[in-house]
Amino acid sequence: MYKSVHLQLHPTPVDAAIAQSAHEALSSCGSKGQPLALRVRHSEQDQPVHSPGRSVDLLMQVLKTLATGGALR
Repeated sequence: MYKSVHLQLHPTPVDAAIAQSAHEALSSCGSKGQPLALRVRHSEQDQPVHSPGRSVDLLMQVLKTLATGGALR
C-alpha cells in the first residue's frame, strides 16, 4: 500500500516579507481573475511570462498565506 505524505511548509520571516511585497505589487496590477503578463529577470535577462487569470488568483492566495505566516500543504 502507498501512503501519501503531507508536508507543511512554513515560511521564514524573510519569505513572508517577500510574499507580502509581491502580494501588494500584484494586487495593484488589475482586477481579479484577469490574465496577467509579467516580466521575469534572471541572470540579467528579461523573459515575458503570460499567466491565465485562474493561476494569478491562485498565486495571490499562496502569497497571502505565506505573508501571514501560514503553511502550504
